[in-house]
Amino acid sequence: MCIRDRLIGATVVGRVMTVNPQSGKLIVNLKRKKCLLNGLHTSIALLKQYLEEKELLSQRFRSVGQSDWKRRLLSEYQIGQLVECRVGMVVESGLICSTVQDGVPGIFVSELLDPHWNVEYTVGSSVTGLVVCVNYSESCLELASMKQLLANFRQVAQCRRRRRPTVGDSLLATVLVANADCVLLSTAGHGLCYMPARLHYNDLCLPRFSNSDKRQLRVHVQTYTTSGLCLVTSVRDEQLCRKLERRLSSTVSVQLSDQSGTVPVVEEKGVAMAVGRLYSASVLSVDKRYVHLSIAGRYRGRIFATELEDQFSQDGSEPLKTIPLGTTVTVKVIGTKRVRKGGSLMAECTTKSSKLFSKRNKKSIIGYKENFVKGEELNVLVVKRKRHHFSVVVNPRWSGEVSFYTVDPRSVWRNGQLRKVYVLNVDVEKRWLKLSALKPAMVELKESGRAYGKLLSHNADDLSTKLCFSMFGGARGMASLVDICDDYDHTVEQWRLLRVELYYKLFLVGKLENNTWHVSMRPSLTGEACNTAEVNSATIRDPLYSSTSELAVGNIYRGFVSKVRHYKKGLTVLLGHELYGNVPCELISECADAIRLDQTFPVGTVVTVKVMSLDKSSGNFTLSMLSEDTGLEDQVPEKYRKHQCDHSIISSQAQLVLNKVEECSVAVPLQACSWFESTSERKKSNDQKKVQLSEIEEEVAFDLESTTFSAKTLIDVSLNTDDNVNDGRLMVNGNHGALFNANGGNQCSLVASGENDHELDVVADREGKSKLELDRLDEEEVLKKELMLMDPERPIETVEDYDRALIASPSSSMLWIRYMAYFVQCNEIDKARSVASKALKTIAYNEEKERFNVWIALMNLENEYGTGETMDETVRNALFVNDQQQVYLQLLKIYDRSKKLDAADAVTEVLLKKYRSQFDVWITVGKHFMQTNRAEKARATMERAMKSLPFNMHVDLMSRFAQMEFKFGGDVERGCTIFETILNDHPRRFDIWLVYVDLIAKHRSIDEARPLLRRVTSLKMSAHKMRSFFKKWLELENRYGTAETVAEVKNRATDYVNNVFSDFDQVKQDYQ
Repeated sequence: MCIRDRLIGATVVGRVMTVNPQSGKLIVNLKRKKCLLNGLHTSIALLKQYLEEKELLSQRFRSVGQSDWKRRLLSEYQIGQLVECRVGMVVESGLICSTVQDGVPGIFVSELLDPHWNVEYTVGSSVTGLVVCVNYSESCLELASMKQLLANFRQVAQCRRRRRPTVGDSLLATVLVANADCVLLSTAGHGLCYMPARLHYNDLCLPRFSNSDKRQLRVHVQTYTTSGLCLVTSVRDEQLCRKLERRLSSTVSVQLSDQSGTVPVVEEKGVAMAVGRLYSASVLSVDKRYVHLSIAGRYRGRIFATELEDQFSQDGSEPLKTIPLGTTVTVKVIGTKRVRKGGSLMAECTTKSSKLFSKRNKKSIIGYKENFVKGEELNVLVVKRKRHHFSVVVNPRWSGEVSFYTVDPRSVWRNGQLRKVYVLNVDVEKRWLKLSALKPAMVELKESGRAYGKLLSHNADDLSTKLCFSMFGGARGMASLVDICDDYDHTVEQWRLLRVELYYKLFLVGKLENNTWHVSMRPSLTGEACNTAEVNSATIRDPLYSSTSELAVGNIYRGFVSKVRHYKKGLTVLLGHELYGNVPCELISECADAIRLDQTFPVGTVVTVKVMSLDKSSGNFTLSMLSEDTGLEDQVPEKYRKHQCDHSIISSQAQLVLNKVEECSVAVPLQACSWFESTSERKKSNDQKKVQLSEIEEEVAFDLESTTFSAKTLIDVSLNTDDNVNDGRLMVNGNHGALFNANGGNQCSLVASGENDHELDVVADREGKSKLELDRLDEEEVLKKELMLMDPERPIETVEDYDRALIASPSSSMLWIRYMAYFVQCNEIDKARSVASKALKTIAYNEEKERFNVWIALMNLENEYGTGETMDETVRNALFVNDQQQVYLQLLKIYDRSKKLDAADAVTEVLLKKYRSQFDVWITVGKHFMQTNRAEKARATMERAMKSLPFNMHVDLMSRFAQMEFKFGGDVERGCTIFETILNDHPRRFDIWLVYVDLIAKHRSIDEARPLLRRVTSLKMSAHKMRSFFKKWLELENRYGTAETVAEVKNRATDYVNNVFSDFDQVKQDYQ
């Protein structure tokens, strides 16, 4: 029933405002605040009348004959009765069922069912419902089946001596059903009660509550009907009625009008309102744009935000928030406006000093500004932030926009701020202004000028790419690594801090082509500073070079490695904008042939080079990184130099040692305490003479590879001390390897040592094991432990192992997460939380991925072992420091894995509200609904996504949702229909065909995949794409087909190749 039909014939109460005897007409006011009678008694009377009419209607239907048997069956049911029903149909909005007793139709709406009702109830299942409404117009019952509600009513029915609430008692009730006349409430322990939906006879519009509104209300018991029904009123309605009664406390008389016209009923003493006059006004309220006033105690007025002052103390101030309510101000009326049709006049006021003290009250002087000139300075009110600009208003009649490209990125613009801007363009017809936060001369793009740009593309991991900015007027700006910072040592750090969609201040170095500019972010050029060191620096360490004319042969420069041409061929170094030089391998380092350049000099490494040759015409120049050219140490890191040069050095040093030994006239013994050491002097120790080669030590430092000796050899050598000397013989590796004759003067002999794995001979027999053997065992244990600690593949099992590993790799999120899992396995959740907190403090801030991994682990920990409060706090902290979209997506996956559907659904609502323009968000939400067996919601999500995403994403979106129908147990036929729709419109989508064929072959059969492959191979595509389809077809036939089908594929492929070559020959002949 429409509202118009309900209003015709309805009873209303009105207050007569004006009487005109000539025309015989009255002007009646139907507002509640003007004609409220008897307060809440009116609403209770209306409710009683409604319930009595319902009861009479039920009695009438009970006495009808067989002609209206449906309503007769409905009249047997009472509100509050428990009924057993059987589900006949499950729809998106609820359940359609029938009573078990007599088959009366019934409806369960989703708002009156428990969560996940669509999973709990199926067709044919039984359900117990509580009758909340008997709908005679639709011939059905409206029922509720919430478990808590049913349990409450069963408890009330079992308690026979239940105390009935007395008049005036306060109860807490929940809204169940609401219509235009009555609101049905449920109270804990007392059953159902009724509350009036109409406070007055004139309440004839929509109800104040909806069926989906399950909020709780505090109510007071007012009375009971003759049938025992409890009638209540809400506390909020009581307060509203008292407020209206206070407004009607004054008496108003009605006067007849004379023949000249009508006379208003209410006459108040006061001054008349006129434009240009000053008044005393009090502040009633403040909203987003206006200060609302009460003028002279009888008129309404308002002041627009820009009319408060001539000049504001600070750009970006919010004067509307500083005006206290009740303040008395002096205003001047600059105009009047009727707020709505038939409404009262609203006075437009101002408090500007220039207008208050103006002697001339012309509209052009004291009214809102209407004429604007380019370059003029204005004060505007910020009202909304949009995608590319701020929407602002100059006054109630003129609005405009301020582009982000003209706003300093460091300034924070918020709604309600007053900002100083300049006029760029005026559209008189639309009353619209194009504005700028910068002066018009600064907005124009010119060489050596400055501008603001939005970063469009940026890859934090690929330092060889360029930055692309969009600037004012559709211009584009390009920058590379050399344009980031004045000190190349800080460039990579600044590069990783850049973010796409943010605005930065740029310096226009020069114009390239097609409205593209070479821009720079260097602080020395933009007038900003990256850090304190650059602010205090008097000179620029690394100047910016834009052309080859600024470079000279023989000079030394610093640059970035932009490309490794081949790990044996050389490097490409970036010295300036589009200035690339080549460093041959032989000019990098003396060890360059033995190292991998791609590992030693990754892209983005800062190197120092010398220009060896320069061809200014072609722009090619050769660079050198050798120490003798740059004057610096070898730029290859020491660890690579030592590792790669060890083998060649060892071989040369070993040969030198052998040569020296041959020239020596005495034999050289091996020292027991080291590998090979010798001293320059001969001295006696325990009557033994030791000879060492000092000149050999000065020239070489002999070392051995770790593969030469085993662990046992290392222990044997370390245990050979002076105590092993017996009768002038030195024990080495268990043999008399070096013999030294104490009485032989300069006569020495060198005897080859035995094998390294022989056991030591015991010098003196002792009981049990000797001291030497015990020392050997100790050394073996120590070495075994040291080797175990040095093993990188050794499993981490203790707290000490984790601490030791984290000292070596403090930014490894995997180590921190394994450390947390270790404490979780030990059932020490608090320690796991402390480990996560320590990880977030230890991992560097530029390692965003590693920090985000720890946040994900912490959210998983709180979800499994924490409380709701700890989980909420963790999520709130994660949102504060991470990308909120990624946090929400991970949170949705966490809730899905833990089967928390309510929490997951809440996350999906937030995602779709905040990131409706993101393709991945829609796919993730659709996947969530499909995995939880809610295919209808997933399909509705696809329809919403089609409306929110741009047209060029619709094909990929439909393809992804069609794949979900196959993968997650949806409707496979629907998935096929979606794919066919896509391919009919886009038959050459190579990727869609491949996905479609794979899904059909996997989830259907090869027989259904063959027609698709025949269709696609009959299309005209490139040979490369067609080869993929024939290869896929052949693989499927080899796996599932027969020899005949395999032969068919090969024949079709042969025919296709022959046709391609025949077409090629024809084209070749035509060309000749």
